[in-house]
Amino acid sequence: MDITTVDALASRVVSTSRRPLRGGEEETRWEQAARATGFTGTAQFLAQEYKHVVLAQNLRSPEEYEVADRRGRGSRLPAAERPLVWRTVQEFSDRLAADGLRTYLGTCAEAADLLEANGPLYRHIVVDEAQDVHPALWRLLRAAVPTRPDDLFIAGDPHQRLYDSKVSLKALGIKVAGRSTKMRKNYRSTHEILSWCTALLVGRPISQLEDDDRNETLLGYRSALHGGGPAVHAAASEEAELDALITQIRTWTEAGVSPGEIGVSARFNKNCARQSNA
Repeated sequence: MDITTVDALASRVVSTSRRPLRGGEEETRWEQAARATGFTGTAQFLAQEYKHVVLAQNLRSPEEYEVADRRGRGSRLPAAERPLVWRTVQEFSDRLAADGLRTYLGTCAEAADLLEANGPLYRHIVVDEAQDVHPALWRLLRAAVPTRPDDLFIAGDPHQRLYDSKVSLKALGIKVAGRSTKMRKNYRSTHEILSWCTALLVGRPISQLEDDDRNETLLGYRSALHGGGPAVHAAASEEAELDALITQIRTWTEAGVSPGEIGVSARFNKNCARQSNA
């Protein structure tokens, strides 16, 4: 039995001296590719286009990219500009190959190609946190195990999706429709917290892991645990919000709560940095 990440599996399959890009290296590489081709957009746009369109749809040619579906990208790209974007993607990929580098997702895509050509590695695979698996990683997982009734066991919660990784499992040869079970008992949160959170999500579209057009529903979700309800504080500014947070934490610590038992989360990394400095 192997317990590993998909990235580690991909690196083992590819088995090469080319190393993945680190930290801010990818942005710099996209900027270099853009200067070489004359693309005037941002490095962030190129990185996201590469991840969510090119790799997500396994596009291999400019013709495929010109007709690719870009729904959900949030940024318009006229057909006349697609050839330049594709040339920039190619420039980026060629420069990485020449310098012995690759992206993590690029490693997964290459590993999937190798397994599709040479055959699978496992009899069964269990996939956890499936809601955040990128299509390139799904291709690798599909290729790593032979198609059979008990090939893949997939566990995921679309309400906990962190990344924009919506994918058609059916299109990748993974049959989920009619074979899934919804688990509606929550073991992590109290009934009070669960009720408060689900009320925020009622009416909001949540894409399922299965391949259909219906949105996920929260009907029937329940918890056997009970406790106090969440406290809500409205602030007129970020500074006032930060002050209220500091006051609340000080109240807890003065009441005997250990700092190690207090967790603070925020929507953006920059907010977390400000909280740490405070």
